Amino acid sequence: LLEEYQTKGQLQILLNTQVTELLTTTTTTSTTHDSTTDPSMTRTTAVTGVKAQQPATTDQEVESFVLPAHHVVLATGGFAASHINHHNRPSSSSTSTKATKQASLLAQHAPHDYYLQLPYTVGDFSTGDGVVLGTNVGASMVDMDQIQIHPTGFVGDDDDDSKRQPQPQSSQSKILCAEVLRGVGGILLDATGQRFVDELGTRRQ
Repeated sequence: LLEEYQTKGQLQILLNTQVTELLTTTTTTSTTHDSTTDPSMTRTTAVTGVKAQQPATTDQEVESFVLPAHHVVLATGGFAASHINHHNRPSSSSTSTKATKQASLLAQHAPHDYYLQLPYTVGDFSTGDGVVLGTNVGASMVDMDQIQIHPTGFVGDDDDDSKRQPQPQSSQSKILCAEVLRGVGGILLDATGQRFVDELGTRRQ
């Protein structure tokens, strides 16, 4: 289906492309309720496209360009890895530059500091770039503190370099160990080997 839309010129997929800024336009309108009321000014900001860039090749500089659009949808995922290499993100991106001037998104919104010590299963790409793009142009956020902690993940051996092994214990990134393993009888034990929870209980429990 994607190939069909691309062939018809109805879809273009850009790989290795980073959006660095949302382009906006602001309009101001005056409204009056009746002839005796002074007009009030209303400012409306609309997103009109994005500024993007593609990485430099061996003989070219970074190419920046503008993509105009009537509608822009941000689907960049979460920010569970936003605290990893937070201050080493590319300075060529205006979004990244602004982000490094404050704490990572996880540090800003996590309800407890120990969230920053936990490994993540979403991948290194989950840095919340879309959230930063939106807030930079005044977008509102909701439920940013609703960060899910998953109780189980696969842990490999620190001394095993095999690519077939899960990430080692020392790694911040882990492979998620799905609920199905508890559903078929897996149990959770604490550091002393004691079972401490009903593995089939609800999230509230």
